[in-house]
Formats: sequence, structure tokens, C-alpha cells
Amino acid sequence: MKYFDWDDAKNAKLRTERGIGFEEIV
Repeated sequence: MKYFDWDDAKNAKLRTERGIGFEEIV
């Protein structure tokens, strides 16, 4: 499977909205 190309801005947005980073979801 291919990793998603999440940039720092979108990752920070997810971390702000959901309280977690994308790395923690994987």
C-alpha cells in the first residue's frame, strides 16, 4: 500500500481538530 502524501500543514490541521497526528492513526 502507498503512503499518503500529507504535508505538515494538513497534519497540523488534523492534530488541531482531532487532537492526534496522522502518524498515530497509521
